[in-house]
Amino acid sequence: MSTPPLSWTPVGTPNTSQTWEDLETVLRHASEARIAGDNPRAHAFYARAVQLSPRDPRGWSGLGATASTLDEAIISWGYALTLAPGNFDAQIELDAHITERIERSGRSDAAVLVAVGRTLTEIGQKPSAYRLFTHATQLDPTNEEAWVWRAGLAQDLTETISCLNQALALNPSDRRAQAGLKWALAQQKPSAPTSPEAARQAQALCEQAQQALRADKTQTARDLFKRATELDPQNVSAWLWRGSTALNTDEALTCMERALEINPNDEAIKDARWWLRVKKIRESVRLPPSSAPVSSAAHVAATRRARGATAARLALTLALLAICAILLGIALIALRLV
Repeated sequence: MSTPPLSWTPVGTPNTSQTWEDLETVLRHASEARIAGDNPRAHAFYARAVQLSPRDPRGWSGLGATASTLDEAIISWGYALTLAPGNFDAQIELDAHITERIERSGRSDAAVLVAVGRTLTEIGQKPSAYRLFTHATQLDPTNEEAWVWRAGLAQDLTETISCLNQALALNPSDRRAQAGLKWALAQQKPSAPTSPEAARQAQALCEQAQQALRADKTQTARDLFKRATELDPQNVSAWLWRGSTALNTDEALTCMERALEINPNDEAIKDARWWLRVKKIRESVRLPPSSAPVSSAAHVAATRRARGATAARLALTLALLAICAILLGIALIALRLV
């Protein structure tokens, strides 16, 4: 549990004398000042109390109650709750101040919310920190730190993977996000290898699903591809087809990550993953199509695949485009593997 260093001196701390060396005396003066309505003086006394005994929650509670900013109040109440986990009042105050901070925040506040959230995380107030990180990503979808920290506190593995993909779309070289994504994907791996019979069944399901696509039965195809990946998680083609029919970008990205785990050197799959990450950013910032950034790498990969396709495969690609045009790159990869 983190505590401020004893050399830390909050603004407004009263000059010390022998009187100010006694914690109970300081707390009594702080309470009297607060009752008198002199919050600045009360705040100074509570700051001195924290200096004298950083692990006493009373000083932190007083700082939270007399803080001049929401951020200071949130951190102070966070410390008070960490030091006294059963303090119901501290929990209520912390939640209320976080709610108010979120309601008053704008895009320019995202970095500050991340900083406050990091402090709360370090002292063990993770649920409260998660609220701040989540709001920071909503305020500023280009804040890499917010996505990484949100991923670290997310309870749902799908959300963790989505957040880490978002961070890597912003900074592909982020080692924290790379390591986190590798760990998250590893949690989805099956505990036992695929049996030959399961592999055959999965391949048969893929063939049935492709026939369903040709008959415009997209939902049926989607369900079959999903079952194929569950039966044989090592089937690259099944993951690519599942990604090409995914209902959202997060699921499609997860499929690409799984395919790359199996075949890490496939440049076309890497291009598709990169393109999906860019698309995810576009979705987050809600850019209109005319102002959306263009992925030249994805375009080159898609063009290369299209030139090598046969007329029959191209027809199937166009059908997929009608269903899910945004996943063109993935569909073309899948076509190549038929």
